[in-house]
Amino acid sequence: MKLFIDDIRRCPQGWEVARNVTEAIRIIATQNVGEISIDHDSSHGTNENTSTEVSCPCDFTAVAYFIGEKCQNNFINPKITVHSVNPDGAKRIKNILQHYGLKSQYIPYSQ
Repeated sequence: MKLFIDDIRRCPQGWEVARNVTEAIRIIATQNVGEISIDHDSSHGTNENTSTEVSCPCDFTAVAYFIGEKCQNNFINPKITVHSVNPDGAKRIKNILQHYGLKSQYIPYSQ
């Protein structure tokens, strides 16, 4: 299975989507995930008056830690891509994964 972890972007065809940390962790814990594309930033959705994203202090770093722990304990190594418009956040995700010995690539995601 291919898992696309992103709260707002359209999920690519052929991928399953997780829109929040809880969904992502549940899928990774219960499914055989061979490829992951993970965003860093998260939002509370959109502002009803302006249709713009509302920022949130939450992000997907907890998912990166969970991926690392699961891979370390189960000796699996999915292909991982970090997609984000936030290069600092993407670096944070990559560093977490690298701490667990996992390789990932960063693809800047344009808005």
